[in-house]
Amino acid sequence: MKTSVETVEGKCLIKVEGRLDTLTAPELEQVVVQVINEGQDKIILDLSQAEYISSAGFRVFIVAQKKTKPTGGQVVLMGVNDEIKEIFDISGFTRLFTFSATLENSISQF
Repeated sequence: MKTSVETVEGKCLIKVEGRLDTLTAPELEQVVVQVINEGQDKIILDLSQAEYISSAGFRVFIVAQKKTKPTGGQVVLMGVNDEIKEIFDISGFTRLFTFSATLENSISQF
């Protein structure tokens, strides 16, 4: 898995490429927690290049959402493919997140 972080119109964009699984989820969690600790509570996770997300990956999303909510922030999941979206639906996690197809739409969610 590869991650990159940039700021776009005051929002934190974290791009995730590859497999997000038990081995790589801690790395993403470290990145997410770091940006939250730096004061960023409006996070866009670009998952358009994510190939697979395990339960450990879903846990990172939930942790991020819980950490951003108290300050009025949120996590937007961008570019989620149909297979991964189906896992969100089956698990009941869909209602916990905002989903978006494009960066422009993601930015407008805040």
